[in-house]
Amino acid sequence: MLDWLLDNFWVTLLIWIGLYLSDFALTLRSARLYQDGGIQHVVYEKGIELTPYYRKDIAAQRWISPRFLFMLGLSCLVLWMVWSLDQWFGPEALLFEMVSGAYLLLEVSIHVRHARNLVYLSRLKSSQGVSGKIEYSSWLTLEISALDLLAFAALFLAVYWLTSQVFFAGGAIACAVTALRQWRLSRKERKT
Repeated sequence: MLDWLLDNFWVTLLIWIGLYLSDFALTLRSARLYQDGGIQHVVYEKGIELTPYYRKDIAAQRWISPRFLFMLGLSCLVLWMVWSLDQWFGPEALLFEMVSGAYLLLEVSIHVRHARNLVYLSRLKSSQGVSGKIEYSSWLTLEISALDLLAFAALFLAVYWLTSQVFFAGGAIACAVTALRQWRLSRKERKT
């Protein structure tokens, strides 16, 4: 199945677009649940969105975000360029497999977090199983997310070792790099 996916650029691209769009939509849904009642039990210092680049759009509940559309277009262009390079270098080239794994598996890990947040925030909204109020600093939220991503990086690395599929190495690298970026941002925010 993975070989079929990687041999069909348009399928990979459509899956990427679907994951990227659903990531944004699920973030907006989580932000709505948070504003509609979750905030009575939990306060996130800088809002629910972890990526500073998107915070304003998510806080404003913008379904059409120029920033988001720009990044979607750019990421699609990068996928096409990498696929084109692989076509030029021949069947032994593995760059498209690695980059596809980086894009798709990072989104899979983010979608797992979205699923958890949707359940969590829907319970908070209706005060099911919770009482009281807690406030999370931005740095702590980033640190927790970084730990989640490192767990996914370890999982994808283990799958790579078991299968020798570069796709999973790409996922491990993307999760580890994103975790490191979040960890650094966490340290920076903790100092301020």
